[in-house]
Amino acid sequence: MKKVIFVSAILIMALSVKTFAQDGEGAYQKGSNIVGLGYGFLSPFKTLFKNLYPGTGITYKYTAFGPVGVTYENGISEKISVGAQVAFSTLKNVRTEKDGLGAGKDYVVTQKLNQVSVIARGNYHFGSSPKFDPYIGLGLGYANFKFTSTSNDPTDTPSDLAVFNISVPGAFGFTGQLGARYYVSSNFGLYAELGYLAGAFAQLGVVLKFH
Repeated sequence: MKKVIFVSAILIMALSVKTFAQDGEGAYQKGSNIVGLGYGFLSPFKTLFKNLYPGTGITYKYTAFGPVGVTYENGISEKISVGAQVAFSTLKNVRTEKDGLGAGKDYVVTQKLNQVSVIARGNYHFGSSPKFDPYIGLGLGYANFKFTSTSNDPTDTPSDLAVFNISVPGAFGFTGQLGARYYVSSNFGLYAELGYLAGAFAQLGVVLKFH
């Protein structure tokens, strides 16, 4: 349901461009500098971390930060902007299980997932409204995915845990994004975007525009 609402909001913004179009400059202009700060949603990793190894007598403590992304773009032509986005997210799940042998000791498994990305992006802006700025684009860059697991359970050997310690440094990251910005003033606006952001597939945030 959240995804349907989010996609609907994007489409409404895009389809409203002609409705709100007026004479004069559009929301996007050549030479503009745009800085954005966004937070990601629709993360499959969060759902996975909340449901790892369910069972009786097991408690979980789940924490998450992000994903948070900072974006910069420069309008290099009347329709095209280029820039970069840096994003980070971290998830942690602490699983506690009572000792079934009666020793009175809790077994704790701590699992962490960190994702970092630095992506060069290019967007094509297809609106002419003074407030709405719909766009579509692609990105390519660096992505780091690291999953670690530690345990005090003596039955979990180092080789068992090694299977869950995965790191993919230096990997290429690729994104495709569809979004829209709505400017509530000449240099401040809100944005919604579908596209990958360090573990999430949608983001909402704020933007500042200056020349």
